[in-house]
Amino acid sequence: MFRDQFERLHFETYENNIITDLKGDEILSKLDDILGDTMQLNGHDAFVAVFSTHGDESVMSLKLLK
Repeated sequence: MFRDQFERLHFETYENNIITDLKGDEILSKLDDILGDTMQLNGHDAFVAVFSTHGDESVMSLKLLK
């Protein structure tokens, strides 16, 4: 998936989860760097990120839809 790209941007990864202490806007900015123009819909690959926050730690679960 995009895991190696997240690791290159210094996110901690575990299975399909990305663990970070960044806040929402910082995460979205990094997502733009990672995804660029690769996220598409209507029959093409679509990337979905689900965030949950636990104290100062945010967990982002990743899913690539076909």
